[in-house]
Formats: sequence, structure tokens, C-alpha cells
Amino acid sequence: MADQPRAPDDHTPAADPLVPPRVARGLYAAVALTCAVLLVIDVGAPFGWEVSSNSLGLVAILLAIPLADQLRKLRVGAVEAEFAERFGQELDNVQRFVLDRTAEPDAEPDEPGDSDDPSAALRETRPLGHVVRRVVWVDDRPESNTLEAAELRRRFDVVQVTSTDEGIAEVAKDPSSTAVITDAVRGADLNAGGALIEALARRFPQVPVYVYCGPGSVAQQADDLIARGARMVTASWSELAQRLRRDAAVGFEAAVGDTLRQVADEVERQRHGVDFVATMGEVRIAVEAKDWRRTPKAEFFDRALAQVAGAIESGDATAGVIVSPVPAAGRAQLERLPQNVEATDLAGLPDALSRLAGR
Repeated sequence: MADQPRAPDDHTPAADPLVPPRVARGLYAAVALTCAVLLVIDVGAPFGWEVSSNSLGLVAILLAIPLADQLRKLRVGAVEAEFAERFGQELDNVQRFVLDRTAEPDAEPDEPGDSDDPSAALRETRPLGHVVRRVVWVDDRPESNTLEAAELRRRFDVVQVTSTDEGIAEVAKDPSSTAVITDAVRGADLNAGGALIEALARRFPQVPVYVYCGPGSVAQQADDLIARGARMVTASWSELAQRLRRDAAVGFEAAVGDTLRQVADEVERQRHGVDFVATMGEVRIAVEAKDWRRTPKAEFFDRALAQVAGAIESGDATAGVIVSPVPAAGRAQLERLPQNVEATDLAGLPDALSRLAGR
């Protein structure tokens, strides 16, 4: 509990500055220099790095954390107690959020089944049945999810709404490519998340719903929300982001398999070190499905190429395809592909298979 406001005291010495002027000037100079360097890297990318506005926000947060105790002691006249309490709560949330961001935003999701919880692994491997391209986020306080939404936008189109009706209306625009994130409680409505899950289950049962809420709601409602159809209930952002990426990857892989079965003579799943081997007449084509929404890092592309090349070198396939939801490989990556390997998106997969099969 914050200290109660004290009556003014003429004999109370003046409060010390938040930080000494010399330290403040040095801090501001360091922040300005850091932001300038990051901005140059972000825009010009002279070293092949990429720094997003999300990263800049985290830099500011991390710089503020060492001053937490002093900031909590700021005197704001008669509202000192309320200010201190609210600031303390928000700063604690920020600190938990920073500590929770253990997953690299561009890291590839773990393979299905990597979880230590067997029951969770079973839920994670349940195919979504469609490629997730957009996320509808339902929360009556969207401003509290600013950083999280910014991270999601690196992979998906994100629409933020504040009510169940708005959420359902947004899902209805394109349910075949949508996932939903919702809070558990909205205002005085303790059943807001559950009501949304049930409404979506009736109208759009193929749409996955994830509940992102406070630890108290997780403890009190997780079992009920899972029973109603939520794929996950968590207070951990890194846990949710990893799960959503993993589910999206599983859904994309399932969509690739469906496409292959429509055009290939035979399809073998998860054989020879790749996701699929498709037979087109006398030609066997190794197919690696990667849920890339933008140009992948070199290490990820090289890993996928090595898997396809390994299947070809072993004689299990004669050609290969790396397929993603959108055209993702960069020019330099395309130039490094062997003659019998292509990189394409899901829509171009049938044509790529035909070319490699000589049809």
C-alpha cells in the first residue's frame, strides 16, 4: 500500500532531484545517441541488421527500470499517494513484460510436441485447418497491448477491437484465415472471454481462440475457458506468442499437405528429413513447408535448404521445393538455390511442382 499523503511541513527539507543534473545530461545524451544509431540501422540496414520501433520502445523501458525506486517517490502534491500506487503498478507490469520477452521475435517456433506437458503437446499439434493471416484482438483496453500487437504485426495483420460484437463482426469478414486473442474479463463482465469463445464456437468453430489475461484470471478461469474451446489461457506473452506461431506453422503445413494431395500422384508426410515427399510421375520432390511471412534470416533459410538438399543427396528425392505462405526468400537467397530446387508461396506450389516434374 502506498504511503498516505502528508500535510505540508514548512520544516521539511526540499526533496532531492530525481537524478543529479550531470547524470541526467549524460543519460539524455546516451539515449539520443543510442536512438540515432538504431534509427540509422533500421532505415539503412548497413550491416544487415533490423531494429523495429518495438525495440526502441524496449530500450526506453530498460533505461527507466533502474530509476524505478526514485520514480515511485515523485511528489505530486495532493495526489502523491494515488500517483505512486498507479505508477508502481504500471512499472511492475512493464518489468514483468520485459522479463517475459524471452522468445526471439523472429525465431522459428519449436516443432510440435516439444512442450514438456504431454497434454499441451496434444493440443498444440491439432491442425488449425487453415493458414492464419490475421489476428483479431478483443480487449477493452487495447492500449495495454501496444507492444505485443506491434510484435504480432511482424507476422500477421492485426485488428484490435474492444467488444465481443466487434470481434465477431471482424472474424466474419474472413474466418478462414483468422485467429482470435481475447481477454477474460472486460469491465464488470467476468464472463466476457467465455461468452466470446462460445459465440465463435457456434458460428466459426474453425477459428482458434487464445485467452491472454492476468494471473488471477488464469488461476480462476483457465479450466473453464479451455473446456469452452480456448486453445490456450495464459498471462505470459512469450508463451502466447510462441504458441500462436507454432499453431500457425502447423496450420500452414496442413494446408501445404492438402495442396500436394490435390496435384501429386502420391504424398509421403514427414519422411527423409523433410515435411513431405511428393511423387509426380517418375519424379520425387522433397517439400519443406516454412511459415515465413517475410524474408527469413540467413540461418533459417540455410537450414531449410540443407534439409531439402539432404533428401536429394541421399537419393530420396530428385528435386525440392521450399514453400511459404507468401513469397519470402530474398534475391540473394534465390540466387543460391540449386537448379533443381525452387522457393515459392502456397499459391505457386502446383506450378513449381509441374516445372520440376517436367510437365
